[in-house]
Amino acid sequence: MPLTVAAIRYTDDLPAMREFLEVLGLSPAVTSSGWVDLHAGAGRVWLHSAGDADSPSAAGQTNLCFESSDLIGLAERLGTTYVDETFGASLMITDPLGDEVQINSVHADTYGYQTHEPTPDASTCVVAVRFTDPAGPYVRFLRTLGLERSMSAADGTYAQFSAGTGAVGLHVGDGTSLTGRSGALVSLCLTTARDLDTVAKDLQDHGYADATVTHEDDARSVHVTDPDGQQLQIRAA
Repeated sequence: MPLTVAAIRYTDDLPAMREFLEVLGLSPAVTSSGWVDLHAGAGRVWLHSAGDADSPSAAGQTNLCFESSDLIGLAERLGTTYVDETFGASLMITDPLGDEVQINSVHADTYGYQTHEPTPDASTCVVAVRFTDPAGPYVRFLRTLGLERSMSAADGTYAQFSAGTGAVGLHVGDGTSLTGRSGALVSLCLTTARDLDTVAKDLQDHGYADATVTHEDDARSVHVTDPDGQQLQIRAA
């Protein structure tokens, strides 16, 4: 079954990160004092209070995760086992870089958390960017999970793979500049069909003064610093 790409962000200021991502078109589906599940038009961002994390997680750390509507079938196909925990079933797999990637089952039970009817900007897509060779072993790993290549840079520095909803990007580099201590660290990016000048203006109007439209290799994107001090890129869909 197709997977949903979910980037989990550990944050010291959950309300500010929620507001920031809502400005960019994401919308909450489940909320609590230490957790927010935000839907984009494609893909999800899970905000988790860094202080409440089970494992050491730095504020601003973002990890690659997935959600599956058929976790049992996926576990059988991968030849692994899943665990059924308090907040639902999940499995952990090791990626080609030696880091663990978590795949959660779709949770029908919200365990008393507040639920909302999400109304995201339908054109906004979550892209979790992993820094590794775009033509290397990670390609096979993503294809094993059912993702397919949806775009590639002409110079070979970037490739993007789409899931059932959301995408994973592979970018040359070692990711040493990323904030974090463990897991499959990624850079959180978004794509949108909205006019990028309007996106930058909306961010500036909400207090994100450094939001700027940049031009790189004939491509335009918005760069902005999020409330966790991390750089976020918004590209044209």
